[in-house]
Amino acid sequence: MPTTSTGLSPQPSSITRWIHALREGDEVAAHSIWAQYFEQLSVIARRYLRTAPQRMADDEDVVVKAFNSFFEGVKDNRFGRLDSREDLWQILIMLTSRHAISQSIAEKCQKRGGGSVRSESAITGSVMKNVPTAITAISGESPTPEFIVMMLQQCEYLVDSLPNKLLRDVALLRFEGFDCAEIAERTNRSVRTVQRKLGMIRSQWTSLLEKELDID
Repeated sequence: MPTTSTGLSPQPSSITRWIHALREGDEVAAHSIWAQYFEQLSVIARRYLRTAPQRMADDEDVVVKAFNSFFEGVKDNRFGRLDSREDLWQILIMLTSRHAISQSIAEKCQKRGGGSVRSESAITGSVMKNVPTAITAISGESPTPEFIVMMLQQCEYLVDSLPNKLLRDVALLRFEGFDCAEIAERTNRSVRTVQRKLGMIRSQWTSLLEKELDID
């Protein structure tokens, strides 16, 4: 769980008050949440974006985008469960992950056809090699930044494996918590099309993970 600059976790009651006040449009609460979590999320984004060469994204830009999505989501009442500091931290991690992965994939797509980009096999090998370490890390009270970065690498590999931009966009929007109707609106597609695309994504990811883990 995130800590303050003194190394002490903020009181759960304080976080809960900020959440309730934020729902009422309190800008002071928004600033308090920003100040409490910005640097910690930046550390995670920075470590993730530096796991591959030639990454140009700025970690603070990623976190700013994550916070913008968070405040927009609170305003639109998008998050079904946001009642505690644990809920808040999970949502902020999820949004930071979504924007970090999106930025990383966008840069990778720009470099394809020129420059050095890691192959899928190289990505997979790196991710799968770290699975035992990840399992050990998750047994602790709170996931470490290293563990979160490992999971982000796996997520990027899965999203990047999708064959076209529409599927990648649908996956990332779903990852951010949008429902089928909201994804349809943002991608200018029908709800039925989005549902079909999600089915394709699930099928491809299942096959891919079974192949990588040698599951018959």
